Amino acid sequence: MVAGQALSNKTPRTADRVVQILREQILNGYLSPGQRLVETDLIGEFNVSRNTLREALSRLQSDGLVEIIHQRGASVVRLTRETIEETFGIRERLEGYAAELAAEYSHLPENVIWLKEQKRTWMSAHVLEDGDRHMSVNVPFHEGLIAMCGQRRLVAMINSLQLPAFRARGARHFDEKHRLVSAQDHLKIIEALLKSDAKAAGRAAEDHIRRAKRIALTVFEQEQQNRGFN
Repeated sequence: MVAGQALSNKTPRTADRVVQILREQILNGYLSPGQRLVETDLIGEFNVSRNTLREALSRLQSDGLVEIIHQRGASVVRLTRETIEETFGIRERLEGYAAELAAEYSHLPENVIWLKEQKRTWMSAHVLEDGDRHMSVNVPFHEGLIAMCGQRRLVAMINSLQLPAFRARGARHFDEKHRLVSAQDHLKIIEALLKSDAKAAGRAAEDHIRRAKRIALTVFEQEQQNRGFN
């Protein structure tokens, strides 16, 4: 039994390493949207079993970074304008609803503490310095806000709509003006929650996601132009 447990624990750690490396390569642009991920090449590169590689690719698919098609294999996900518009449109409604629900629990001591910490973060100059620093606090803010709603199925639905590949790529196009607007949006959401104002929190969250969609579409169009598709 102990030996079997040791064997079962080895594969996840190896898969974790593959997931981490491939995720970084995708987010950093080393692997391009639409690029095929050939199993035999990756098995040799990472020196892993086919099962371990497929586990890693399956996890990357769940993260929205990889697309796996039967009999065609895996490739880096290629987003379309329609996908971005649809995904952000759904997120706008769901995150607005999550913010409304969060207002019901925002008075709890642990949530008040968290909101005040977030307020200090988003009032600091730190979040305006560069896109990577902004994104490093942006993601935890949204995760914390969504978790506060207390609805596990709603949280899972919103998480399934994330576009992680655009987080890193979008950060490069996120100038100080965009970062300032984002910070102000977050502060509006925080203030509404500190007042337990569900309607104001919902509106602020929807406005924020709507602006994020415009930025994502701008990033997409710039990338298309850079590839000479237009």
